[in-house]
Amino acid sequence: GTNNFHGKAWEYLRNSAANARNYFATSATPLKFNQFGGIFGGPILKDKTFFFVSYEGGRTSSGQALRFQVETPEFSNYVFATAPGGVAAGLLKSNPAPVPLPGTTGQKYAGEVDFTPPGQTTPIPELATAAVILGDLSHADQYLVKVDHSLRGGKDRLIGRWIAENEYDNGGQSS
Repeated sequence: GTNNFHGKAWEYLRNSAANARNYFATSATPLKFNQFGGIFGGPILKDKTFFFVSYEGGRTSSGQALRFQVETPEFSNYVFATAPGGVAAGLLKSNPAPVPLPGTTGQKYAGEVDFTPPGQTTPIPELATAAVILGDLSHADQYLVKVDHSLRGGKDRLIGRWIAENEYDNGGQSS
């Protein structure tokens, strides 16, 4: 501690404008990394008691490019038409699949797997490959407060410190 007040504030920002597209992604993955904070300290009682406080915050929004097999719209429609009250129809309604990627070499979808319904001779696309970007948001806050007090003419010191950290993450690619 000193008998003068001192402080600083800072910020670091990184975003997707400077990042290259992932080779497997159909578009650039989002990224916003913002780290910021400040410190401040000074006297409470001249030459005796001093304080110091700091704060650091972090906000990250990012995405990860993923590819996986999903149900096709044709298969979902088949399930809705043949078993509208079934468990599969309920799951498909409450968790709709992303649209599969377009196919090549005569297939409607990329990575297409066909299914021939019972009693029919014409197959329908059942599964196909979809490309999605799985997003993740996280917030972090860290606080510190410190108080120093001189005793017996500066021969002894009494120090108190409080530190807290909170982190929030919506899930996604990190825990």
